[in-house]
Amino acid sequence: MKKSIAFKRNKIPLLCFLVILGITCFSFYQYYRTYLAGTTYYKIKNTCTKEETKDSPICARFKDQKHLEAFLEANDPAKRYDRLDTITLTCEIVENNAYNVLQILSPLIVIVAVVGKIHPEIKSGSFKNYLMRMNYKDYLKKNIKEVFKIAGMIPLSLLLIFLTSAIIMKSDFSLHESVKGLAVYGEWKYQHFFLYGTFICLFQYLLGVIYGVIALFSCYKNKNSLVAVISAYIGYLIVYFGLYIIVYSLFINKILGLKGLTEYFNISGYWFFNQDMNYLLILLILVIVLSILFAALYHFLKKKERIMMENEKQNS
Repeated sequence: MKKSIAFKRNKIPLLCFLVILGITCFSFYQYYRTYLAGTTYYKIKNTCTKEETKDSPICARFKDQKHLEAFLEANDPAKRYDRLDTITLTCEIVENNAYNVLQILSPLIVIVAVVGKIHPEIKSGSFKNYLMRMNYKDYLKKNIKEVFKIAGMIPLSLLLIFLTSAIIMKSDFSLHESVKGLAVYGEWKYQHFFLYGTFICLFQYLLGVIYGVIALFSCYKNKNSLVAVISAYIGYLIVYFGLYIIVYSLFINKILGLKGLTEYFNISGYWFFNQDMNYLLILLILVIVLSILFAALYHFLKKKERIMMENEKQNS
């Protein structure tokens, strides 16, 4: 019975994590099919190297025999696999496959998970039963803890990608010279990958908390779950564009004259960096944004009477 109730309460967050997991699995499949299975490669090799079929449309992309040979050498699936390592496979999955759709979807997924977990008890008024067994501050802490838990979904998926890549590549971290020509390569990134990965996971966790805090605020303001999700996502967009356009473009860039900081204020791009970055500055930006949101949430929720009145208005 208890397990059934626990599953029901966590159903939406679990489904959200399964969506992330599905996207992650599909990314590995996509990479394998595109780069390692070699379906197109072997079709080109079997068609364009034979005299009787070399005029086929698939061969028109090659200017001459030398161009064809260069393509076959660079894209041989067996050699491509031999050149792979754990770090490169991890970066390819995160940056160049279906997984990168989470740059757009992750705020929505976290918001849906938080609303799905917390909103039902607010909508139904059952949160009042909690307040009979615990004080108001403990109840708020309980909901904030749920936000902290849900925020871990994205960092956990990143960790799973790394561990899966390590298993596939048998923990091979040796760097092939040809990898330096790939778009995913960055010298500092490859030399300090564990530190780099820790920063990326930390950034994504803090972003998840930001999305969750916005969703928590929306849960108390809206009776309808769908409206709560939509208004929370709009709230995220306000934070995103406010930070990028108002804080950076208009104030820091135009007024203060500080240039070249675009990457630092584009929070949707905190998934990977292939150039040298000041990671402490990114961390400071996220901490400031999160502090402002927590202060706003505290101001809104600090009075128990206000929340009770909001709930009565929604149910009247």
